[in-house]
Amino acid sequence: MIVNESVARRHFPGESPQGKCFFQVDQGRALIAQDIVGNTADAKYASVRGATPPTVYEIIRPAGWASVQMRTNLEPATLGALLRNDLPRVHPAFRMTGVTLQSTLVDNTLMRGRVLTLLSGFFSMVAIVLVAVGVYGVLSYDVVQRPMRSGSAWPLAHDCDESWVWSFHKLAW
Repeated sequence: MIVNESVARRHFPGESPQGKCFFQVDQGRALIAQDIVGNTADAKYASVRGATPPTVYEIIRPAGWASVQMRTNLEPATLGALLRNDLPRVHPAFRMTGVTLQSTLVDNTLMRGRVLTLLSGFFSMVAIVLVAVGVYGVLSYDVVQRPMRSGSAWPLAHDCDESWVWSFHKLAW
């Protein structure tokens, strides 16, 4: 079996886990001793934000489902075709159902946060526009309803400045 760095730090602090014995409980509740043949760096699977879980990598057994992750310089389509042809030669029960890029898995994990951020930004902009239209409407209504001075249809220039100050003061109280 192969263990990640989290397992090595937790169960074998300050030493290499290679060559050590690790016990697992099988389905019948019996202890099975397995030798650790290697260790690997920590990897995140379910969430890129969460802590890395201690992970043990076992030999793939034909009865059941398994996920294989690999790093390669080949194109995904080329790698998929090679694995689709070669896996049944290793064991007849092995079959490949699909190839997914790591970047796609990470993007899918982060998608919810991105959509929430976009929606929040959109509704914030709508709220700002509604507030601006509302304040403009209240101030315009107040200026139009204010009695005119000196009998003219348009207030004088200094009157305009005073009317906006008066309207803001009225709006604040």
